[in-house]
Amino acid sequence: VPTKHVESNNEELISIAQEITRFAKSDRDKARYIYDWITKNIVYDYKKYMRQLEKNYDNTYGAYNTYKTRTGVCYDYSTLLAALGRSVGLQVKVIKGNYVTANSEELHAWNEIFISEENRWINVDSTFGYSLGKNYFDNAEFYVDHVKIEEY
Repeated sequence: VPTKHVESNNEELISIAQEITRFAKSDRDKARYIYDWITKNIVYDYKKYMRQLEKNYDNTYGAYNTYKTRTGVCYDYSTLLAALGRSVGLQVKVIKGNYVTANSEELHAWNEIFISEENRWINVDSTFGYSLGKNYFDNAEFYVDHVKIEEY
């Protein structure tokens, strides 16, 4: 269902999600196609990130804005993935949590997607898939550096 910043009922988002997943044969395929599309087409917005570090949250957020501008921060990546996934029938959560390293901890957002044919939720982080160039799609070591706080 659509929620604030997750405009899964937007006609443009529905259309692009259907195009991205047109060859999908399963929920896993749909999820992977959407993850791959986002990591290849959305650029990380370092200026917005710096404004957030300065406690300036007067920014435009959300799936549709991210799709139109092709830029965003972690929250934007995760809302876009949720909107695209939900618009093609996937159950997708936006997760709020922390990214943790030996030297730091900072707020972060990612997704969980229910894969019906496997009867389980998988973790995906399209932001890190783009910015770190690593596989953050159902990565077995996901919670080494991700700490979940809440989901919606």
